[in-house]
Formats: sequence, C-alpha cells, structure tokens
Amino acid sequence: MQIFSSLAVILALGQFTFGAMIVLDCTNFPESCNNDCYGIYGPPRLPSSLTWDPPSSSVERNRRRGSGCTMSNGLSACNANSGVSPYNNDGPTCDEYPYASTSQGGMAGATLRCMSRSDNSAEGGYLRGNLYRKPIANGGCGNVAPCSFTVAVDMNTIGNSPLCSGANSGTSPLNDGHEFKKLSGGGYAAAKRELSDKDIYAPFPDGNGTFPMHLRREFLMNDGTRIMLLTTDLDMVIPSGLMVATSGDAKVVIRELLGQEKSPALRPLVAASFVA
Repeated sequence: MQIFSSLAVILALGQFTFGAMIVLDCTNFPESCNNDCYGIYGPPRLPSSLTWDPPSSSVERNRRRGSGCTMSNGLSACNANSGVSPYNNDGPTCDEYPYASTSQGGMAGATLRCMSRSDNSAEGGYLRGNLYRKPIANGGCGNVAPCSFTVAVDMNTIGNSPLCSGANSGTSPLNDGHEFKKLSGGGYAAAKRELSDKDIYAPFPDGNGTFPMHLRREFLMNDGTRIMLLTTDLDMVIPSGLMVATSGDAKVVIRELLGQEKSPALRPLVAASFVA
C-alpha cells in the first residue's frame, strides 16, 4: 500500500501539469453524452479542453443565456409551452456543451439538446462528485479552481449514445435531429456546419463535417477497460500512468490503442486484397 500511495502522489503531481481527465459513465445520462460528442466531434468542433472556474450562480445563469439554453424571456429553450420547436418535445431541460460550469461555457455556437431532468442533472452531479470535488490524489480537481480538464467516455457505457458510438449510420456524430444552437441574431436553428466555419474542420473531416471514427483516440486502462478521449487533437500527449477520475476508484492510463487493436467502431477501414 505504501508503494501505491507514493505512486498516487507522483501521478497527482504529474497531473497538475497536464490537467485532469474525467471518464464519463454514460449509463445514466446518455443524452448528455450525445450532446458532448456532437459538440466536440460534430461540425461545431467545440473546445475539448475545459476549465472549471467555478462560476457564481449569476455567472452560470449568464452563461446559460449566452449559450442559448435560457431564452431572452428567461425561460428554458426546452420549455414545453414556449420553447424552441420541435426540440422542446424531447424534454423540459436544456443541456449545453461546453458546460456552464466552465469558463468556456456560454460561448457562441454551443450545442444544445433538450432532455429529461434526470438525464441532465445526472451529468452535472457526476461532474461535481467525480471531478470538481474529488481529491487530486484520486484524479480530481480537489475542489481547487481553476482546474483544467479533458473529457473521455467509458466505451462500455455508450450503447445508448449513438452520437458517441457511431451507431447512427456508422458515422458519428451526424445530427440526429435533436441538436440545435442559438444564432448570432438571436434565433435558433439545427446545429450544423456554417459556410464561414470551413477553416475549423481540420484535420481530416468527413464530407459532412464530422470527425472520422477511425481517428477517435482510444486508451487502455489498468483495469482492462477502454476509454475514448473526446478530442479532435491528434497531437495531445496523454502520458502513460496518468491517473484519471471515474465514478469509482481512479484508473490509470496504460497506453493508447492504435489501428486494429482499437474497438471495432474505431478501427480504420482496411481495403480488401485482390489477387490478379
């Protein structure tokens, strides 16, 4: 145990330089995970590195207005009676990415998704309990701000999040009809690529502006589980031995998986061989 404790201290110190990482268990908030994956991998190509401030209640409210989750009249964009149609039919609460709890929250072009209260609140509670308030020695922020972090998803928990898993037509994340955004003029529209945004889709976007499945980065953890790092940055260095925060005990990154050793949905296509 002394060896493990010493290792934990070393990893925690190393993590201070790198920033924290949270692994989402999407089981209880599949729609929130859908929104995260669309925001990062889809045409919006929103930031994947976030910073928890934490914000005051008033700052967080202003961020929700900025993102569009709260309309100019003070009501939720997902309000059943006067919210944004047809998206308000999906549920009474509005989820936004980037999170309102981070300094990136409230930015123009944030992805919005209406969903159940339980789904929306579950992800918020997960972040608070398993990242923001979790001790640094266990991979969290230790309730010390500002705290920079990246987000990953447990590959075993994204079966109900097709915008993460690629289950929608084999290409993830196409807008499934439930992702929308606030326009600069104040209205709302389906979240999609804008003509003026063509310079932010590198590297190697699919023809529809999404980030290709085979370029998604997957890592093997010390307990044998696999995580997908939600980023389009192919150069981000994820050190072996990095301690990451989870809903249980902290896990440690063993190595990045490449090529055909990745999970089937993330493997590169291999051209068939033909004999003349």
